[in-house]
Amino acid sequence: MRKVIALGFVPGFLLVAILIASFGLRVWGSGFGLPAYTRYHADEWNVVEPAAAVLRTGDWNTHSFNYPPLYAYVQAVADAAYFLWGAARGMWEYVMPFTLPQFYHVGRMVTALVGTLTVLVVYLAGRNLHGRRTGLLAAALLGGCYLHVIHSHYATVDVMLAFLVSLVYLFSELIRTRSQTRWYVLAGLCAGLAGATKYNGAAAIVMPFIAHVLVTRWGEWGWLDGRLLSLLGTFVIGFFGGNPFALGSMPEFLNGLAQVLHHYGTQQPGFEGRGNWRWYIQVFLTSADAMWVVAGFLGLVRLIWKDWRRGLVLVGFPLLYYLMVSRFVVRFERNMVPILPFLAIAGALLMDELGERLARRFKRGIPFSHGLAGAGAILVIAAPLLAGILFDVALSKTDLREAAGRWVMDAAHIQPGSKIAIEEYSIPFDPARYRVENVVRISDHDLLWYQLQGFDVLIISDGVWEVLRRQPDAYRGNLAVYDQLTSGSTLLAKFVPKPPGIVVAGYPTVAVYHFAPVRIYGVPR
Repeated sequence: MRKVIALGFVPGFLLVAILIASFGLRVWGSGFGLPAYTRYHADEWNVVEPAAAVLRTGDWNTHSFNYPPLYAYVQAVADAAYFLWGAARGMWEYVMPFTLPQFYHVGRMVTALVGTLTVLVVYLAGRNLHGRRTGLLAAALLGGCYLHVIHSHYATVDVMLAFLVSLVYLFSELIRTRSQTRWYVLAGLCAGLAGATKYNGAAAIVMPFIAHVLVTRWGEWGWLDGRLLSLLGTFVIGFFGGNPFALGSMPEFLNGLAQVLHHYGTQQPGFEGRGNWRWYIQVFLTSADAMWVVAGFLGLVRLIWKDWRRGLVLVGFPLLYYLMVSRFVVRFERNMVPILPFLAIAGALLMDELGERLARRFKRGIPFSHGLAGAGAILVIAAPLLAGILFDVALSKTDLREAAGRWVMDAAHIQPGSKIAIEEYSIPFDPARYRVENVVRISDHDLLWYQLQGFDVLIISDGVWEVLRRQPDAYRGNLAVYDQLTSGSTLLAKFVPKPPGIVVAGYPTVAVYHFAPVRIYGVPR
């Protein structure tokens, strides 16, 4: 009896261990760059700054709709809690008129927590789909997924979106199996909130719609019933509840949405191309997550072949979302984060069924089946887990851009008062000691222009140059200006990081954000 009771605790213990390990992987190194510099990631400020502005002004209207405001609201609540915590410890007694660097750390901690909660939701979804073992395997797979670990370190919207769409899937599967109105309400609400986190997240509404169609008779439009109306109604409530100023600021809302669509539909040098459905596959298959993704894909195919109804609910959103983002010109590997929970569930289902099948073939019992399924998961997750640990170790070290900033501040290297041109998202140093002008990229002007404008120093720190080098035909003009600048100037110092290959392979924006080389040039007179 005691043995049976003890065995009953094992799944709970394993789930807790997976959640703790998942949170540890996501929070480790989350203080990177702070407090010296907050702009190592190109997009964090789009969430953190509006959230901090809510605390300073009390105005919940972010007055910008390029990013829907829901995640900024979540961050504002967390910032308020942190502010009160600091006030209770004598750190301050009033809201500062600027954004505290600590708010960036708070934002990253919130994302790490949301990423861990996604692991829990995936467990619940896997358990509901095929049993507790599938749930545990799915949680372990997502917990160790390298791409998910990476982006769980940033105060950006992608991991929050993955959390919400995984909730939509869980409720959609409950619609398929139980068809109760409450699951329609929850699925529609979460799908609306997903759209209020990142606009393309609104595509999550396809999951409960598919589930509704599968469980409803079509005769004489019978599927058009009150449950479907409750789904659509709560979707609208979720979207405008998380984006409450959109209706009252319709021109700003439409302009913000148009700017996002225009940006993704036109260009961003280094992160653009045609036929991006192939590019995303290449990114996955050249990364530490390669075997992980293959297992998830095979699991999806297997589920659709075996039980197309369950498979259709699981594959509906990731397929629609993948086709949608692949049609854009601009591409980032982080766009794939929302489909990771679905691949984790499908991969876990594959491991579970393989364990069962092999155990029956060899006429062995349940413990043998558990062992095989667990071994399969460990094999799939080994490389992503190693990459995640090495990534965290790299983040925990002093960033080379900080070392470059200290080098610049040494008067023996760069004389105070020098005129410096520096690329955006560059290195931390005190610009008050110098005459500093930010440029988007150093190739915005040629060498003669910098000379005529009286610049003494060029600081090149945008890691995108390494990406442009891989596409010389597409960016011949940019590279020609860059080469003219570097060959015609004097290299004063260079700081080139050397992360393990498994950390950056397959994920170009990771290298741009964290492992960008810094080169400092003196402009000739």
